[in-house]
Amino acid sequence: MFSEMKSMYMIPNILTYNTFINGFSQTSNGEMGGRLYEEMVRNGIKVDILTYNALILGQCKVGKTKKAAYLVKDLDKGNLVPNASTFSALITGQCVRMNSENAFQLYKGMIKSGCHLNKHTFEMLISTFCKNEDFDGAIQIMQEMLERCMAPDTGVLSKFYIRLCRCGKDQLVMKLLNEMEIRCLLPEGSDVLDTREFQDTGLLILYPVNTMGEGFIPLMVRRNVSEGYKSAKVLLFELMMKTIE
Repeated sequence: MFSEMKSMYMIPNILTYNTFINGFSQTSNGEMGGRLYEEMVRNGIKVDILTYNALILGQCKVGKTKKAAYLVKDLDKGNLVPNASTFSALITGQCVRMNSENAFQLYKGMIKSGCHLNKHTFEMLISTFCKNEDFDGAIQIMQEMLERCMAPDTGVLSKFYIRLCRCGKDQLVMKLLNEMEIRCLLPEGSDVLDTREFQDTGLLILYPVNTMGEGFIPLMVRRNVSEGYKSAKVLLFELMMKTIE
């Protein structure tokens, strides 16, 4: 399409270049995005923060954080200021490299600058911290999400809690679940619900059918018919411990 525009004597503008560069970056083709950037410069088109953010993301998605850092330094030349998208891209790069410490430092710098992470970047940080068994960092990010009335997707949330239980932080799990319930952030049920007996414990689980499989979080549980259903947070730790035994 880009070549066709040129053959029709249609001159690409900054919006056109940014769109193509961002598309290449999203598909981890930072090299092609870099070529378009060089063409922009040759054609005298002034780049903006959107151009740089796309270029930085393209490098970070493949773990080339040093090249991304050089691009960040270039922002000063154009009197451009890093924004939330810039930080998110840089954090992505550190997470790709499994460097949770650097990712956390970028996160703190982002907060100080007044920028805020989106849900996807929060989830990536939590997952990276958990994989590196840096649970203090994961907990801090999780609490920040809750303060912003955000919660990770069900799969990320479940694995996060299970890992906390494995390292003996069951009381913290219950505290976080209570806070989620107060903020109405626990997973909600759908019109189609199902029940399943949990192994040989006698516990029945009520959960949305579309979350069946690895990572689902039960909504309600009951020990027997006479007791009726209880909030999942009451027995979630017990379920998790049964899962990992």
